[in-house]
Amino acid sequence: MQMYAFAGTIGPAKSPAQISIAYETQGALDAAGSNCVLLPGYYTSTCASYRPWIGPNSLFDPERWLIVSCGLLGGGESTFETDEGAPPAPYATVDDNVRAQQALLAHLGVTQVRMVAGWSMGGMQAFGWAARYPERVRACLPICATATCHPVNQVFLRSVKCLLEDETGNIDDSASAKRRFGRVYATWAFNDDFFAQGGWHAFGYGSTNELLERWAGDHEAMDARSMYRTLLTWLNCTELPIATPGGSVRPRLLALPSTTDRYFRASDAEADAALFGGQTVPIESDLGHIAGRPGVRPKETALIARFAHLLLE
Repeated sequence: MQMYAFAGTIGPAKSPAQISIAYETQGALDAAGSNCVLLPGYYTSTCASYRPWIGPNSLFDPERWLIVSCGLLGGGESTFETDEGAPPAPYATVDDNVRAQQALLAHLGVTQVRMVAGWSMGGMQAFGWAARYPERVRACLPICATATCHPVNQVFLRSVKCLLEDETGNIDDSASAKRRFGRVYATWAFNDDFFAQGGWHAFGYGSTNELLERWAGDHEAMDARSMYRTLLTWLNCTELPIATPGGSVRPRLLALPSTTDRYFRASDAEADAALFGGQTVPIESDLGHIAGRPGVRPKETALIARFAHLLLE
């Protein structure tokens, strides 16, 4: 298990963006180049964030699959830089990430992607693969995700985005700004029942205030510019890269939304999956959006593993 970087350019010839994708591989590519499982990064993730899903008794066995996990462009480990004249916080689109991942996999010798699976923004990219490269991927498993950023999701993101901006609208990298961001984000990430029924105890939090403080501390350690740029990636995913998804070739697509997700709503995920002729199975959970995050709780992980294995058969 090692981490690498793949460099290249994407975008129009007159103003290409220089990119470097950080990625981690486990397992080996088969002779046909068709046993790859791609795990695109989610918001504030690293290449290591999907490791709870990888192993002989987990979702993806490296003895059988080449598993490639990669970071979001502009998210810190992976970079996205434009030429002079770009706005103060240039960002990559979800489709930019998908096209860059395809270039990476081609570089690795992958001819057919067995599955693209991801949580949250990683799931948005799984939808993006179904739209952009339906003939190159056999199955897509978006978890707690929608194909585009729906209105309530946009409201959420705008409400936290302003916490990373100073009075002039520039990015605020101060500790206090990032701590405020983390506290507010936590109230959206979980569900009402999680707080009302004391669900935080099972996660090692002594109180709701401790939960907020730990989220504040986690985000204080992050880079505000990376958080801001990838938030724009998420917020501005308002349409699919191809007007009519699918066509004569469609990957098998199964969406697994959380029934209590506040911003990647289950009803929106179901509607988006239907655009691709896909199916939806809800994750019944009190965890809200966090229900699908890798390694959070065995109950939700077991359900995700069950359907991942079904799609891989």
